[in-house]
Amino acid sequence: KTAQQAESNLGALAIWMSLGQLYQNTGRAEAAESHYRQALEAQREAGNRRSEGVLLDNLAGVLKTTGRLALAEETASEALKIHRELGNRQSEAISIGTIGSIRQSTGNMDEAETLYRESIAIHAEIGSRKYEAQGLSNLSTILGGLERWDEAISMQQEALATFQELGDRQWEGVAVARLATYCDDRRQFKEAEELYLKAIAILKAAGDVRTASVNLGNLAGLLLATGRAEEAETLFIEALTNHRKLKNLYSEGLTLGNLGALYMQLDRPEEAASSFEQALRVNREQGNRRAEGLACCDYAILKLRRGDVNEAARMWRKGAELLRAVEQHQALADKTSTMREACQKAGAQPFDAS
Repeated sequence: KTAQQAESNLGALAIWMSLGQLYQNTGRAEAAESHYRQALEAQREAGNRRSEGVLLDNLAGVLKTTGRLALAEETASEALKIHRELGNRQSEAISIGTIGSIRQSTGNMDEAETLYRESIAIHAEIGSRKYEAQGLSNLSTILGGLERWDEAISMQQEALATFQELGDRQWEGVAVARLATYCDDRRQFKEAEELYLKAIAILKAAGDVRTASVNLGNLAGLLLATGRAEEAETLFIEALTNHRKLKNLYSEGLTLGNLGALYMQLDRPEEAASSFEQALRVNREQGNRRAEGLACCDYAILKLRRGDVNEAARMWRKGAELLRAVEQHQALADKTSTMREACQKAGAQPFDAS
């Protein structure tokens, strides 16, 4: 009877895990979280520490995608402790990578790079090619953010080749999308647009609506940068609708900030102000200090244009403080340049960022 119960428990766990992963991969975060939590409760009652650790990892991933970054890191750290106690090296590396991605989301790039490299080394040591490639793809995004383009592109292409060899369509789409952002960042707009469209098609075919929607927003940003504002607005709104449906707070906050910038560019100040207010609320709620700082700086420029100089200066100082706190020095330098130009046009003294 005990053996039958154990077998039944394992079967139920497999079903709950599979359903949770299906919901997670297709962007249905609320359903995924519900399934993971129910499975987690059952495994804790059964004293199955190994399965508990794996479920905590999966739950941390859902919490991250819905913007609950502090809780996500706490959950991943709990999983990491279990994996180390049990000597489960692959799961240990997955947890380390998850914590790295959370640090990246909050702008702590040095810590994120260290954690990614630690995770990749373990996966390489134990021969886990899929997870090693995922780690390389993630680390590549940090190198791209630091404009270490040769390293970033080479690493992403290496990861892409592995995903294609393994037949992993979802991660193939992710890697293609990341190569698109590298072209975008280097103002290779034609190549970037082609890669974004390719990535979105692959991701939709793989059922990953969440990541496809993120890249709709990226493509919208490209269209805005190349003077196609009406097309950009349509894609931003489509992406925002999907993020809200999927409860992807992280991407919702970023997209609201981008919409605010678009409406500023189109001289629609009321809509811009509304978008920035929403962006600040969402980013603050989910602890994305980088995105909150960027939105503060952009909103400050809008307030300056509308003649509210004192409030603009206050908002600017807050944004600059947030960006410095997460070591986003280049982003702050870019925003400072824009701010000085806006102050000159408004006949105001440049704001003090200290």
